[in-house]
Amino acid sequence: MADSSPTPASGTVPSPAQPQGRKVGRTIVLILGALLVLAALVAAIYGLVRHPAVTATVRDITIIILALATTVIGVSLVVLILQVQSLIGLLRDEIRPILISADETARTVRGTTSFLSESVVRPVISVAGYASGIRQMVRLLTGSRKRSPSRHGEDSTDRIGTD
Repeated sequence: MADSSPTPASGTVPSPAQPQGRKVGRTIVLILGALLVLAALVAAIYGLVRHPAVTATVRDITIIILALATTVIGVSLVVLILQVQSLIGLLRDEIRPILISADETARTVRGTTSFLSESVVRPVISVAGYASGIRQMVRLLTGSRKRSPSRHGEDSTDRIGTD
């Protein structure tokens, strides 16, 4: 008899051992990298102690590189500050008038809607209410009833005799 338990296709369901294996592999790589950096540092210190002339040259080159990096960072900060000032000026001079205009437009729309509500909508509603009241009064006085049409467009009285 064949085994009826479903077997997952390869790569569709990760086994619990895969993430654990990745963590162990990462840890090993990190430890090896740290040991390699430490060995390079020890070798550099040993070499600099054994050869003072090379040490003085490396020191001078390092000081020059740090000075250049500091100069580049300082210039970059000055440029950044100037750009932030430019952005602030843009926001103050360009964006603020747009926001003020949008606010004025919103206030105008509010005023227009309240005017229309009071001048047009309320009178139309009151006229419609009076007309409905008059229509109901006329129906009551005349005794006539309006027929309710069915969903198919026929009168309800037409269907009574067809059953």
